[in-house]
Amino acid sequence: MGDMMKLGPKEMKGETWDQGGMSEIVQICISHQNNCINSFKISVDRNEDMPSVYAQNTYENPDGMNFSTVVIDHPKEFLVSVSGEYLDGKLASIVFVTNKRRQGPFGKTGGSSSSNLPYEPFNFEFVPRNLFGGFHGSAVLCMLLEVMLHLMIFAP
Repeated sequence: MGDMMKLGPKEMKGETWDQGGMSEIVQICISHQNNCINSFKISVDRNEDMPSVYAQNTYENPDGMNFSTVVIDHPKEFLVSVSGEYLDGKLASIVFVTNKRRQGPFGKTGGSSSSNLPYEPFNFEFVPRNLFGGFHGSAVLCMLLEVMLHLMIFAP
């Protein structure tokens, strides 16, 4: 594995968490409701030779009105993009794109640009090869404030 670069804000509010180096994702469980991602749980494959799923901590409480599961067929499938929107300083929606499909949005999106709400979009793309290196973020009061990424850097 190459060096890692942390993408996202320099300072985060709330309780921070970090899963750098956990890039072999097989499942993401998301609790969400309108304009809010309540919780996020990531399961990774810890051994490519003999698959063994390892469930990480759940970040915040899974008490949203909706629950969704993203399944990734690792190692044939891997993340190539993560996007979404923030609203009033919290994560409002998130979309996961793999080399095979798009899953989401989870949560509520701002919709058209004529919306009165100040949605702030974000988009992280890491193609043409698998450069995703894990997630990091912050949470407070049963909601995720930020979900950011680690990006693997390879020498040319």
